[in-house]
Amino acid sequence: MMENLEKINVSIDCMSRVCELVNPDVIISINDNYEIINKNIELLRSYGIENIDEIFLNKHDMFLKETEQISKAFSNFNIPSLVKIINEDYSVIDEVL
Repeated sequence: MMENLEKINVSIDCMSRVCELVNPDVIISINDNYEIINKNIELLRSYGIENIDEIFLNKHDMFLKETEQISKAFSNFNIPSLVKIINEDYSVIDEVL
């Protein structure tokens, strides 16, 4: 039933920790929406964001948003500057989204 969790492009350690810490209903949603999550991970990596595992562990809900919504939110900023800030402190991503 949860076979799609293995398809998400984060480390095994990250996914294990998410499964330990997150509500089971959210885990089901993550499992069911692995394709959109991977699209969002790919988008963030294309911007140069490096700390994807840490962000996913602490902000997993943002990965369930539509990719276009995340892209549009990032487009309101100077992306290279924003990426540098996010790579230093991922918590600023709350202000973006």
